[in-house]
Amino acid sequence: MAKIDPMARVAAGAKLADDVEVGPFCVVGADVELCAGVKLLSNVNVTGVTVIGARTTAYPFASLGTPPQSTGYKGEPTRLEIGADCIIREGVTANTGTAKDRGVTTIGDRCFLMVNSHVGHDCVVGNDVIFANGVLLGGHVHIGDKVFLGGNAAVHQFVRVGEGAMIGGVSGITRDVIPFGFAFGPRADLVGLNIIGLKRRGHSREDIHRVRRAYRDLFEGQGSFDDRVKAVILRIDSPGGTTAGSEALYEEIRAVSAKKPVVAVMRKADRIQLPDQPGKPDVAFRFESLDYNAKERRFNSYLAEFFPVSPDTRHPHAHPGFEFIYALQGTLGVVMEDGTEYALAAGDSMYFDSSVPHAYHRRGGRTCSAFVVTSG
Repeated sequence: MAKIDPMARVAAGAKLADDVEVGPFCVVGADVELCAGVKLLSNVNVTGVTVIGARTTAYPFASLGTPPQSTGYKGEPTRLEIGADCIIREGVTANTGTAKDRGVTTIGDRCFLMVNSHVGHDCVVGNDVIFANGVLLGGHVHIGDKVFLGGNAAVHQFVRVGEGAMIGGVSGITRDVIPFGFAFGPRADLVGLNIIGLKRRGHSREDIHRVRRAYRDLFEGQGSFDDRVKAVILRIDSPGGTTAGSEALYEEIRAVSAKKPVVAVMRKADRIQLPDQPGKPDVAFRFESLDYNAKERRFNSYLAEFFPVSPDTRHPHAHPGFEFIYALQGTLGVVMEDGTEYALAAGDSMYFDSSVPHAYHRRGGRTCSAFVVTSG
């Protein structure tokens, strides 16, 4: 049976698990559900249609499930859902949703909301999120998993903060923040990446370098932002361009890329080449995308040119799916993980599992090119 202090007030109809603890001067409304192991220490107000997940602890003067602070709210039945294993410190407030949005405000599992934080109506807060003291979320804000917000940071309504991002203290966030981004300032600017967060999540040095390169290309590169987005997407999709561990960043990049037509025509002058510096001693190939502007591609097609490189500077790569090569000019060497090399003369073709590491190089002095298709 739940342990309820004599000085607490629990309304009839409230659902309390058997091991819930409700401390003195707490108030629990009729439409509240407190799951197993929840602790309300003292002077906690839980009202509205509110569910608090297992083993969550709320400290004095937290107020949870109160109506949304919205002039458009007309008393509609909306909800607040708080996940398991959260810590909700003194003075934290969280409102229910509004009928104009999903009708629910959501806080994920294992979140730590420090003193005097506020979660506005219709917000979606992911798992493992940390709010330092005084963090304020306007309505309809989306916070990804494992985000850290510094003390007194304020996030404007409808803003999205991507997974793994870090927001500096006393920052005003008025624009979306990319996953793993670091934003700071009174009118916060994106100033870099949350490298510490990437390391703590176990991403390899290679993955972090790739994310750094994508960031530099997007926000410090030349040309229009649209062109830079296309170039980064092409690098991700190209053979050898897999960037494990940074999927969230790339999905965000794709989301801001230009809308692509169902029928796409690629002009020769519009092709984008990879890598950026062909001809370097350790660069074995250059790919030109023939279809990057096509919407929801089921495969990727390239016109590829290959260069001679010494065996010790070949860089095997792998990517999910399958690969088809049709040799157009010269002789192409394709070296598989076990050392087997296949020589493709003009007119020859090859189909193989591209998840097996492989490398290319030009055999002989003639120009070597091929048509390449990848899937997956």
